[in-house]
Amino acid sequence: MIFMLAVSIVSDASIITQDIVLAEESDNKVNKNINTRNSKNLFSLSEEAKKNIEFSMDDLTLYEKCAQMIMPAVYRGALNPSSKEYKEIIELVRDYGVGGVVMFQGNSQDQAVMIRHLQSLAKIPLLVSGDYENGLGMRMDDAVSFPHSMALGATNNTDFAYQVGKTIAIEGRKLGINFNLAPVADVNDNPLNPIINIRAYSQDKKMVSLFVNAFIEGSDEGKMLTCVKHFPGHGNTYVDSHDDLPRINSTKEYMLDNEMHPFIEAIENDVKCIMIGHLEVPSLDKNGKIPASLSYPIITELLKDELGFEGLIITDAIDMQAITKYYSQEEAAVKAVIAGNDIILSPLDPKEVINAIYKAVQEGVINEDRIDESVRKISYAKYWLGLSEQLSSNGYPEFNKQKLLAQKIADESVTLVKNGDSILPLKLNEYSAITNIAITDGIGGLITEYFGDLLKKKKYDITALTLSRESKQRDYDYARKTALKSDLVIVSSFIRVKAYHGPVDISSVQQEFIQSLVDSGKKVILISFDNPYLISKFPNAKTYINTYSNTEFSQQAALKALLGEIGFNGKLPVSIPETNYNIGDGITLNLSSK
Repeated sequence: MIFMLAVSIVSDASIITQDIVLAEESDNKVNKNINTRNSKNLFSLSEEAKKNIEFSMDDLTLYEKCAQMIMPAVYRGALNPSSKEYKEIIELVRDYGVGGVVMFQGNSQDQAVMIRHLQSLAKIPLLVSGDYENGLGMRMDDAVSFPHSMALGATNNTDFAYQVGKTIAIEGRKLGINFNLAPVADVNDNPLNPIINIRAYSQDKKMVSLFVNAFIEGSDEGKMLTCVKHFPGHGNTYVDSHDDLPRINSTKEYMLDNEMHPFIEAIENDVKCIMIGHLEVPSLDKNGKIPASLSYPIITELLKDELGFEGLIITDAIDMQAITKYYSQEEAAVKAVIAGNDIILSPLDPKEVINAIYKAVQEGVINEDRIDESVRKISYAKYWLGLSEQLSSNGYPEFNKQKLLAQKIADESVTLVKNGDSILPLKLNEYSAITNIAITDGIGGLITEYFGDLLKKKKYDITALTLSRESKQRDYDYARKTALKSDLVIVSSFIRVKAYHGPVDISSVQQEFIQSLVDSGKKVILISFDNPYLISKFPNAKTYINTYSNTEFSQQAALKALLGEIGFNGKLPVSIPETNYNIGDGITLNLSSK
């Protein structure tokens, strides 16, 4: 066993709530020669601990060191002991010695059992990771999902990011999770971004930096490794890297001062891991159609040498089509290692990827020192986490406490952008016929019907309808006819960010339908539970609300705010194109306004 250091989780510490003030752009542009900086010990290890790691590395074969750099995915099927997928992941850990796993699906108990079993089989304790940007519920069926990052941005309160980071860390460690592939440090400066959107805190670089660093601070206190992503910045893209390779045409100077600003601030605040996005950036690598994740100029020359980052570097998942359309998995893995990555995330065939890296070292394509550098950093991270002292789960997450925090965030994030005719707060009994129409680019389901169900509990005779991507023209005609018979229409939009689904935009059929209601002369309230930019399509809508998230907590908050049970206190963390609504705008409507 490599590790001998016991690490105790830091006890709760108070943090002063910090209201975000969007500062003047007075800070100096980033132009740092990091080579002059003193080396930082990001993982706070003693010299004795470092020596122990070096001795342990001497006991590893070259093949074992290559395997430490691989982090295969664990999907739902692998949680079933009788499945082929289960046998494959067991073999990868027990026989091939991969350095970690990334958990994607299943309930919390099944994942905890699997993690405990995998750790018992591992010669070296595993990094166990997952995408928990807004809570364990992102990857666990029964866990809590906090409102998305942009909802936190709308609260103007970085303490929420601190609490979310710390809560995920403490509750995740109980299940055996030790590595959160979050937070998102991207600046969402493209309203049509198909994959970031509400996953970002804001389009303001300073605001993003403050929330990112608060999240990291909370995570560090809960003793969970974090990972800012997607360097050098995925915010200004029109293409989803799950589908193809996005291209960013900004100059290096512009990116250093904008997209990379939150990453640079995170480095200054000792973030321990950075994920590299699958992004083509010609100004940073002129070799042509090279993803940043495979780029030596971007990873080694820029991130490591120029910006001075000394922590772990991990690729985005290499099973994404931004990679698979242009490279074999073996070729991509070898290029990723040469470029300077320490961990290869989610390869399609982990065994072949290990073999490819091992062969590349044997043939002199990769220097063994390059492998040692990565394994050393991986070992530092595992040592910092105290993995040898906590190989199994040691409790069950307190989901009820998480729900209270999630609801508090949601309540503070609801943003009233327009309140035409001072219609809010609503008094439902003043309307004899109310229709709620949920609009979704999905196929409907519980999450899109939830708000309508909440409304019906307040007033049983409310009509609730759903229009999905499967709806026919007759469905739209019926919904329009029903709405026009009502004296109040609520349109609940669930136009969402989702991988492999293309640009975040409303379809022409849905847009025409909503516009017909807005133009009808009826009282219409438009609520966006996902895409905050929806109002740009309907500039003459009189009443418009953003929640930045479709969680049940955000839907409950929206209804409470509509009815005046809580105030509207959220502010826009983004500017809305083709309107006069900018960052910081939002109508404050308190309980006293009732």
